[in-house]
Amino acid sequence: MKKRLVLKPYHVITFILFWTIISNTLIDEFEFNPAIRYLNDIAWVILLLFILKCNLFSWFKKYNLKSILFAIWLLVGICLFSAMINWVNPLLLLWAIRNTFRFFVFYIACVLYLNADDVDRIFDVFLVIQIVSFFIALYQYFELELYMDTLGGIFGHGNGGALNTFQAMLVAYFMFGYLQKKQPIYKLAITLVTAVIIAAMAEEKAFFVYVCVIVVGGIVISKPSMRTIFLIFGSVIMIPIGFHILVTINGEDSLKVLLDYETSVKYMDEAYELSRLNPFSQINEMIFKDDIIKNIFGIGFGGAESIGSTELLTSDFYEKYSYLNYYSFTHQKKFVETGYLGFGAFIAFFVFNIVASLRGYIGSMHRDYRLGSSACFGMIAILSCWFSGALIFNDAYLIFFGVAVGNIIIKSSTSNG
Repeated sequence: MKKRLVLKPYHVITFILFWTIISNTLIDEFEFNPAIRYLNDIAWVILLLFILKCNLFSWFKKYNLKSILFAIWLLVGICLFSAMINWVNPLLLLWAIRNTFRFFVFYIACVLYLNADDVDRIFDVFLVIQIVSFFIALYQYFELELYMDTLGGIFGHGNGGALNTFQAMLVAYFMFGYLQKKQPIYKLAITLVTAVIIAAMAEEKAFFVYVCVIVVGGIVISKPSMRTIFLIFGSVIMIPIGFHILVTINGEDSLKVLLDYETSVKYMDEAYELSRLNPFSQINEMIFKDDIIKNIFGIGFGGAESIGSTELLTSDFYEKYSYLNYYSFTHQKKFVETGYLGFGAFIAFFVFNIVASLRGYIGSMHRDYRLGSSACFGMIAILSCWFSGALIFNDAYLIFFGVAVGNIIIKSSTSNG
């Protein structure tokens, strides 16, 4: 008797992850239609149907994760209220709901349906993908003569937001695994070497900041050991090598932005139309005009949306203010649409995940390295709001998976206990 092929949430989740990674290469290198990215929409809707069968509150309460579910519902409430008081076009509101909450659906599905073994399997495949990405990056540089923002490895011709966060997630996972004697040093070495070289060729300065955060985080929350010393030694060797490649390919100004405080601040303030460091006062002056309600709730969830050439899903606001490039950075887009309250609730989601992972790492989970790496990656997710728009676009699936890892481990440990 033949076995029936049963579609499980695990299959859908892994499809979303790997389709997110390879779709840009299929589009840029093999000229696939960009619409292939929308296959993920079918997948996350399937996950939503699975989730609707569960009692989420009881489930999150069981694993002491109520605060995270609260943060999600708080964000939903603020977003919908901001749209209501600003009379946002219903079509734009629906598009905004799709754009934002597909990632939370995916996150919940990861926590509900994945286990610790699944996480390990996925990261082992990610390591293979990273190696493939390295050779693609070499091909892009030497054969296609791409560099800086046009080089992205397996993420296509550019897309630094996805490239940086994916590589940072791998470094965090294998670094914490190495520190806790759960991952071999060669996996960390492969990840770190390939990631630093790709980031240097692509002039992805944010990645070097992420690596410093990860290394410092690992040293601070791990017990001192010879492995900690080896990690510091390896970082001291690899980061200067990355800097040398960065300067050789992209010029000394790239390194100056990283190492010189005044140059860095000037770059963060003046490289784009809006400041990366503090765009909030600029947005208030240019758009909100000191309106207190606008500062609290923004112009309305969905009020700044755009989908390229589709006029029905392009807001009047975008037509007027697209020159500000607010889509380039998560904090700018979120603040424009939902104000301080909405952006604060969005950040709170990541903060609650970090707290849950650290609580497990320091407490009852016996320093499980996956909890430490997930907490560290939550910090990277927050930092990415100021460095890119990675949490706005399709590639955010990777970030939400990384943040979910901690609670997957908490669930698995609690269930096994």
